[in-house]
Amino acid sequence: MEPPIEQPTQQRKRVIPSKFSILKRNAEIEAEKNRENLQQSSCFSHINEIGKEIGLEIWKIIDDSTIQKVPKMNHSTFETNKSYLLLMSQFYDGNMNIKNYNIHFWIGELLINSQDAINFCNDRIEELERIIKYNQKQFDSELIHPEPILYREFQGKEGDIFMSYFKSYGGPRYVAPLKLASASAAIATAAKQYKLFHLKGRRNIRVKQVDCSSKSLNSGDVFVLDCEDFIYQWNGSESSRLEKGKGLDLTVRLRDEKSAKAKIIVMDENDTDKDHPEFWKRLGGTKNDVQKAEQGGDDFVYEKKSVEQIKLYQVENVNDEVHLHQIDPIGDVYSTTQLNTQFCYILDCETELYVWLGKASANDQRSVAMANAMDLLHDDNRPSWTPIVKMTQGSENTLFKDKFKKGSWGEYVNDNFEKKPITGKGVAAKAVQEKINVDALHNPEKYQLSKEERKSTIPTLHHVDDKHRGELKIWHVRNRNKFEISQPEFGLFYNQSCYLVLFTLFAADGSNNSILYYWQGRFSTSEDKGAAALLAKDVGKELNRSCIHVRTVQNKEPNHFLEHFQGRMVVFKGSRPNAATEVSLENLSSSLQGLYHVRGTEAINIHSIQVEKAISSLDSNDSFILVTYKDTQSYIWVGKYSDEKEAALQISSNVFTGYQFQLINEGEETSDFWESLETGSSSSLLKQYYTQLRTVEQEKKTRLFQCSNNSGVFKVFEIHDFSQDDLDSDDVMILDNQKQIFVWVGKESSDTEKLMANETALDYIMNAPTHRRDDPIFTIQEGFEPHEFTFNFHAWEVNKTQQDSYKSKLSAILGSNNNNSGPASPIMLPTSGVTLKPTTLKPTVTTTPNPKPVTPVVLKPTATIPKVAATATTSNTTSTPSITSITTFYPLSVLKQKTNLPNDIDKTCLHLYLSDEEFLSVFKMTKETFQKTPAWKTKQLRVDNGLF
Repeated sequence: MEPPIEQPTQQRKRVIPSKFSILKRNAEIEAEKNRENLQQSSCFSHINEIGKEIGLEIWKIIDDSTIQKVPKMNHSTFETNKSYLLLMSQFYDGNMNIKNYNIHFWIGELLINSQDAINFCNDRIEELERIIKYNQKQFDSELIHPEPILYREFQGKEGDIFMSYFKSYGGPRYVAPLKLASASAAIATAAKQYKLFHLKGRRNIRVKQVDCSSKSLNSGDVFVLDCEDFIYQWNGSESSRLEKGKGLDLTVRLRDEKSAKAKIIVMDENDTDKDHPEFWKRLGGTKNDVQKAEQGGDDFVYEKKSVEQIKLYQVENVNDEVHLHQIDPIGDVYSTTQLNTQFCYILDCETELYVWLGKASANDQRSVAMANAMDLLHDDNRPSWTPIVKMTQGSENTLFKDKFKKGSWGEYVNDNFEKKPITGKGVAAKAVQEKINVDALHNPEKYQLSKEERKSTIPTLHHVDDKHRGELKIWHVRNRNKFEISQPEFGLFYNQSCYLVLFTLFAADGSNNSILYYWQGRFSTSEDKGAAALLAKDVGKELNRSCIHVRTVQNKEPNHFLEHFQGRMVVFKGSRPNAATEVSLENLSSSLQGLYHVRGTEAINIHSIQVEKAISSLDSNDSFILVTYKDTQSYIWVGKYSDEKEAALQISSNVFTGYQFQLINEGEETSDFWESLETGSSSSLLKQYYTQLRTVEQEKKTRLFQCSNNSGVFKVFEIHDFSQDDLDSDDVMILDNQKQIFVWVGKESSDTEKLMANETALDYIMNAPTHRRDDPIFTIQEGFEPHEFTFNFHAWEVNKTQQDSYKSKLSAILGSNNNNSGPASPIMLPTSGVTLKPTTLKPTVTTTPNPKPVTPVVLKPTATIPKVAATATTSNTTSTPSITSITTFYPLSVLKQKTNLPNDIDKTCLHLYLSDEEFLSVFKMTKETFQKTPAWKTKQLRVDNGLF
């Protein structure tokens, strides 16, 4: 008998946690304990949510134990008897994994002299700083986060950074407390309360509530009277365009707060009392009470105070005694080499103080540094509202950096100052104007510091494969709500509407990743834009998972957005017809007629935008879809240099189904095509549109620079992925399309900006590669752009530049008073008749704004800097011009063409139209010496240089 087979005993498995998991769990328990302790001792609620979202958060201090979160709709309203805490969260240097934070406290004018309120606010912003640092570690402990920067703000003395948060609101709005005699009087007073707001400033417009009296008005500023049924805007006769525009922004917000029940009335000082009797009745006076503009003070003085004297103190702790050791500057300015990472410093700028904390400084030094700054205020009897900004080494703002020697904050810093390298992006120049580094404009990569490349966490269509599935959802935003649209409508957008676009990437293991775009049409209302941002936040919370939020503006869409709509994305004019139901192309057929511009540099970013239905909209470098009616012929027009033919065919078949399209190449147009495009054009022999070659490489390398002296010194910034909306009326722009240089002059730009931008453009081209140094420079004025300029922008809108921004806003408001359907945009065609003629003049504005029909304007490029007459002269005689009679000069490259020359050039003496500098460079002698040289020799020299 065989022994029984021994069954293997079942082994009991014991799982031993790894050392790593134990440490990780212990860290989680410790973090949770720290969070609970922080929450119990904090005046803030939900501390784990603070700083999590991008944007502005505001808290109102009710009393010593109560801090109340302010809803977004009231973000611009500040009660003058209260104090507030503000937190601005932004992505750091374009990196969506790292945030930087600005923390402010704001104190109303009725609390400015309350030291208790100031001390309490000091404690609260430091508490908020601790919460941010704690949350940064919880969000991602592996990343190095910049330290928060702390600011003190007082009513009427706010800094530019604070003011920038409220530009879209028309500036911060100050509200005085109500003084009520009794409970019954409270109700009556609240119902009849009128509020008068004063708007003043040069660039950062400030809004302050003033006494509701006609005597508060002055001719130099704008005032808004807020009543229950009406909102009046009164424009002083000497008020600025910017003040008027910000006034309209404020009136719209006030109306929206009343659920659009109030009517807006805009009036000017020149109107009589009889025009608006109710306005003067509510103010209790007449037009005779209006003060002169001088009574309101100077805008610049009102807005910005200059720094007169700077002192640097080192905080020293010796034998438990704190001393402030004053440091002398090196020469006239301080240098970062004087900052030691082991100490704390106070930078006293008279009108503001900065507390700088070295990374290796002791905690006891840090704790007393802020108190010492407060002591400086009291000892010198300075106002209690004097700003104090606290910052840690490595998180310095540009205003602080301005106070130190130029270059010491750049790539190369002293070894004793262990500072993170700064690329210089966004760094303000010193108060002393210095020459613009044009080499950095040509070769920005030389001046950029290498930084660690981080793996992109953005889910895109490229990630979809056998193991990943993608899902796309789109909502239309209207009336402060969102409406999901069906898949057949995906890719169809309207330029007066806003959308939410959610893409989710689902992995086989059950994990997922999402990105949410809130797309803003160029002409969408500020209300819809704000609603889209708020709704995007709500959608993100509903997902219960991490989600990247991306604000996407029309014409500046990133490739990872456009890739979802290849061969189908079309942007129509107007707003989406119906918010609650599906929009089909069948019921839209009557409104689809128009011209659609198809453009892109590669398959992934080709899309179409509806443009003005006119011949001048055509471009030989692109393709266009001309949609008529279903029972008539529609067309696909292909420019002779276009690469978008296939894309146009694809869009026409995917979007405009049921239409009959005929493919027409440029040069093969029929009279029916021209008539369909523009009535009466078939009989015209001259068809004016852009016909010059623009290569794909040229499109990719076209660059736009913004020139501004808003900070007090002239600076030049490059704008990447630019669009027409980046052209700022307050500044001058330089556009380089690799063939020409355009100096675009905004209507409100200063004389300094015009002069220095022109000089920068000249310097820029002189430092360009050799083959480009003959490229012409054109100076053009806003509203009078030629085709050569406008076709560097996709779907150029003429009415965006030819219309005054204030008048456009006013028209929109007047239209919305009558109905809520939105204003109709007037049709304005591109400026035909604008021609380009070369000259060597120093760039000057040669176009003149004129509300009358546009007449041909001569735009003259620049090659050299000689000061000559600003207008061209044309000889009426047949004699050869002399050296002194020629006042208009042209580059060598233009004169060598010998064809299509301007009418004022005598072809028998082309060489005399060179500037003195270029003549000397070409012929190695002056014009006077050349005239004395034998004829046979001058002829040979002219032949050798192509000028005979």
